[in-house]
Amino acid sequence: WTHWDLNRHIQRICIQRGETACLDGLKVCSILWVISGHVFAIQSSSGPGYINPRAFLPPTGITTSLIGQLLFSSRFAVDTFLCISGFLVVTTLEKKMDSRVRAAFEAMALRIIRITPLYLACLFFWILIAPHLGSGPFWYQWRAFLDPCRKFWWTNVLFVNNLLPAGTTTTSTCFYHSWYLAVDMQLFCLLGPWLLLISRRSRSVAQTVTFGLWLASVLATAILTYRRRWSL
Repeated sequence: WTHWDLNRHIQRICIQRGETACLDGLKVCSILWVISGHVFAIQSSSGPGYINPRAFLPPTGITTSLIGQLLFSSRFAVDTFLCISGFLVVTTLEKKMDSRVRAAFEAMALRIIRITPLYLACLFFWILIAPHLGSGPFWYQWRAFLDPCRKFWWTNVLFVNNLLPAGTTTTSTCFYHSWYLAVDMQLFCLLGPWLLLISRRSRSVAQTVTFGLWLASVLATAILTYRRRWSL
């Protein structure tokens, strides 16, 4: 009477899976960490609307405790997804992509075609449907979410919403939590297939380029942290 068979799904969970099965557990733990951190962040930004702000907010609330700080540090869980994405890109493309430059462009095109339709559907839902699905004293905040989308929705379509508009905070961009998707797409299109092509021709050169990119990333982060006085 239903397409969902409990026994069949339990068997699929219990069977031994491939060599990358452990990554599923990392992704589940990381996404739960991210969701919990966002819940805490939203509550902290809307503290006056709750009956127990003293039990939640500083100086005596749970946000000042070790558990609270761990949950608020969920932004670092995003690095897990970037690491997993990079690993899967290498393992997948190494099996499917040959040494032609055209193969790199084909891999980029397939990724864009696979991700863009669902991404645009989510963006459509965020802008036109979600604002009408609720009400309450804090529902006016949707207006702040939608204002950037009226001007900069195209940055999401081009996967540059983490860069434009320049000089603004992440929450001031359209569909702001999709910054990760833009970063992931940029890293794939600018680095993934090309580093693999270089490694096919010269592994030592690929290692040197990879080390140079890593060093540039560390130095850029250090310089920006110093100049903008970011929290460590």
